[in-house]
Amino acid sequence: DLASRRQRRIKAAPGGRGAAFLLRLLQQPILQLTHALKVPQRIRQVVRVGCFVASPAGFGDHPQVANAASELLISIFGDAGKHVRAAVGAPSLPLNVPVEIEFVFEVE
Repeated sequence: DLASRRQRRIKAAPGGRGAAFLLRLLQQPILQLTHALKVPQRIRQVVRVGCFVASPAGFGDHPQVANAASELLISIFGDAGKHVRAAVGAPSLPLNVPVEIEFVFEVE
């Protein structure tokens, strides 16, 4: 089924330690959404991703952090994982987290 295929894609996602961190970061909201929908197949599209990166002045690689999240979503959802995205740097984030990611999904 689709949920099993997506779980296998999550496990096979490319990348190293950064991808592993993003996997943990992304898994919770995706699991919450699929649980709330009761039927994971109702997720039709990842519409938008907003990536906020806590970083010092002079850091300019925010898009690379967001790229890792985008690539991971595409590896999980295939073409339905393609989305628009914003990458923003901030001196700090709530609860001192290093990265905050927001999602907009299209569902049936």
